[in-house]
Amino acid sequence: MTTINEGADAARDEIDEFVEEMLELLADAGDRGKEDLAGLRSRLQGRAQSLKESALKGQADLRAAAESAAIRADDYAHENPWQVAAAAGAAGIVLGMLLSRD
Repeated sequence: MTTINEGADAARDEIDEFVEEMLELLADAGDRGKEDLAGLRSRLQGRAQSLKESALKGQADLRAAAESAAIRADDYAHENPWQVAAAAGAAGIVLGMLLSRD
């Protein structure tokens, strides 16, 4: 399983490549023949589909990571209820002090 940062880096790279190809298409549109433009358009459509699939996979990976973290937090809270209560109380005191300052 890739980490969230690795997934974000890969998605960023794919988007950069897609944007570069789009800029190439726009810059060279007047200089290219119809067949060349059709090939480039086809390549861009494939890249757009790949980006869509990557985004959906990234979303699924992120959801799975969030669910896993929530399960671990729930398990920890059930195994250590007094520690969780103490931490929540301390956080509440600190937040109350910060909000009550003039």
